[in-house]
Amino acid sequence: MLLFKPWKVKDKNSKKYMGVGAFNLVKASAYKAIEGHSAFAMHPIDDIMLGKVLKQQGFTQDFLFGQDFLQVKWYDTVREFINGVMKNTFAVYQFKVMNVLLGILFILMFHVMPFWAFFFTSGITRALFGAVVVVRILLFVNAFLEVKIPPWYSLWSIVTPYINIYILVKAAITTMLNKGITWRGTYYPLDELKAGVKET
Repeated sequence: MLLFKPWKVKDKNSKKYMGVGAFNLVKASAYKAIEGHSAFAMHPIDDIMLGKVLKQQGFTQDFLFGQDFLQVKWYDTVREFINGVMKNTFAVYQFKVMNVLLGILFILMFHVMPFWAFFFTSGITRALFGAVVVVRILLFVNAFLEVKIPPWYSLWSIVTPYINIYILVKAAITTMLNKGITWRGTYYPLDELKAGVKET
């Protein structure tokens, strides 16, 4: 949410854009005007790039929470989730190791450190770190209530930063070692993927 700031996408003066693979609703005239997926055919996060190109071409965008209208079953297990988002993760960071390292640093500072700092500090400092952890969990509770997920699942938010770091590291290393990604039986070379990122 902080990365894409979807509440800003409808602002024509903002460069923010959004796209979600589960459901993008686009006018046929707008889709034809940008020549469909041709501009980002080799981009692993084509759903988000669709939103980006539409915004760049001057089309109006909006972002709506549609939990009352449609649902999509994504993954059944954490392992399925990790394997499923592997192809996208390195692409989100533009296939740059430095961006991955900065992403990991951000996760450590804002999602991991406050939890552990609570146990290794005292006084007002400990209280502040505790407040940060509580606020983070409450934000998850609020989000889960919005989409009708049991609020106690928010306790998993303490674990998810480590899963995110694991996905980031594994996606970067696997993609570089394989010099590309394999998705649904098709291999996509890293050089072509990087070129696709540069074009968009």
